[in-house]
Amino acid sequence: MKTLWTASGWAAAAALLAFLAAFGASSSDALHRWDDLLVEKYSQWSQREVPSDIVVIGIDSRSLAELNSWPWPRRHHARVLDFLRDASARHAFVDIDFSSSSNAQDDALLAAAFARWNRQQVILPLFLQATSGSKPGFP
Repeated sequence: MKTLWTASGWAAAAALLAFLAAFGASSSDALHRWDDLLVEKYSQWSQREVPSDIVVIGIDSRSLAELNSWPWPRRHHARVLDFLRDASARHAFVDIDFSSSSNAQDDALLAAAFARWNRQQVILPLFLQATSGSKPGFP
């Protein structure tokens, strides 16, 4: 009698069984609990001392109320960058969405403030936004 199960047949059956087991486990709460536990343990094991010379400057509700607008004119961000530079800050991470329109004078003030910094000292996030009719993804 001819053997029905070849090596490739066994491999396909094993792959299907592994897929079904993984699919079943991924939809169960048990796997999510294990995942949460592993993430928590990893966070505990990977903790390290944070340098004490880091300062976070945030935009809070009081700041928003004082300037009474959002987005803020770019001249305000330029003043903050100049203040940090004059205070001998070594780096500035600027996490502000500048995609809204502005006026040419404010744009020039912000560009000049960035230009006064060394390029390696200022960190800006990457922000991708699809325009109408364009495909999502990287340019």
